[in-house]
Amino acid sequence: MALKRHMVMGVLALACLAADTRQQPHTSPSTQVGSAAATVAVPRARKLEVIASRAIFWGHRSVGENVLRGLQRLMLAYPQSGLAVLETDRPSRVRPGVLAHALIGPGDYNARNKIRAFDSLMRGGMADAAQIAGVKLCFTDGDVQLDPAGVFMLYKETLEALKKRYPKVRFVHFTIPVTLYATEAENPSREVYNELLRREPAFKGDGMLDIAAWECQDAAGRCIRDGKGNRMLRQEYTEDNVHPDKRVGEDWLAANLIDALYEVAR
Repeated sequence: MALKRHMVMGVLALACLAADTRQQPHTSPSTQVGSAAATVAVPRARKLEVIASRAIFWGHRSVGENVLRGLQRLMLAYPQSGLAVLETDRPSRVRPGVLAHALIGPGDYNARNKIRAFDSLMRGGMADAAQIAGVKLCFTDGDVQLDPAGVFMLYKETLEALKKRYPKVRFVHFTIPVTLYATEAENPSREVYNELLRREPAFKGDGMLDIAAWECQDAAGRCIRDGKGNRMLRQEYTEDNVHPDKRVGEDWLAANLIDALYEVAR
């Protein structure tokens, strides 16, 4: 009887744990710095206020615009947050209360050029203004498809040098977005880069904004993958199969961005 009672209690405990997990959609460890459960419990208004206490710069292209469109839509419900989203690469306009962003690199589908452009921007004065900064590479970057490890090595060396020179700046890291339909090499190459980024010891504790993980997950935390286990963009998030361009996709990524930035900013 005692054994049976322990078995029943164990089943009930697992059921409660599963229910609690379903109620907390933003709990991926790769998107959080501190306690994920604590993050979910904090009201969004408070999260935005904390984010607004920092000066933030984000260099991006493509999917970044979808995320920011969702962010601005979510922010409409919190006009007192004190956070403004501003497109600029001028350090003089970056201050607490501003999430500044700009298209990074020449738009030539080359990740290495984006990394070098971000490095130049930081050293040109942005690192003196921003308290939190990061650069997102693009799913269209051809050199990631050809040499994901080589691109990651340049990124790692660049960010380590920036962290050493500007210790007051919190440099955060973005995974490369994935797509719904891709050639045999595209999403796997992105996953190679992303896994190197997630596992890099030098970036532990910096803040990982895992766009690829957000794109594959639904609110219950279920991730869609291809036959080889590579993450894919969920169909319900996209119109064109490569961008999270449906409103539900933009808002979902924006909600995850708020959670992740709050963890970095607090």
